[in-house]
Amino acid sequence: GHGNHMNWDAVSAIAESVGALGVIITLLYLAREMRRSGKATSMHAYQQLLDHISEISKTIISDKEFRALLIQMRDPEFEPDENERMALITVVLMAMRNYAHAFEMYQEGTINASQWSSLAMGLDNGIMNGWFKRSADDVMRGFSQDFQDYVESRISALEGKQL
Repeated sequence: GHGNHMNWDAVSAIAESVGALGVIITLLYLAREMRRSGKATSMHAYQQLLDHISEISKTIISDKEFRALLIQMRDPEFEPDENERMALITVVLMAMRNYAHAFEMYQEGTINASQWSSLAMGLDNGIMNGWFKRSADDVMRGFSQDFQDYVESRISALEGKQL
């Protein structure tokens, strides 16, 4: 039968297109899942960052002497002794490492602009500190050029606002 032959052609054509469609749907589904897990990863990374920053904050807040030191640090004339300087640099480095990490995540698109800007407010407060500005060269040496440039641009921008 000739009619029979036609049907098989039609059936195989349909089967092929259904197969192709199946592949496309599967790919779309996978792409969506990957994006979703990517978002989950970024939220997790962001959460870890926040945890880390709050960990540092807790450490600072629970140490009375260190609190006093941070208050003194606001005074641009403040000269820490060796011991104080060591404590300050350690904490400032820890904080800056977190910010540098966040900045990289932002550049890679792992965290979005609003996540970055909420973190960056903390960074802005830190870098406007008189002591930080004087010690910036020591502190910033180990960081990526991009991050160093960013911090410098923020200092300029914030000083512009103050004037």
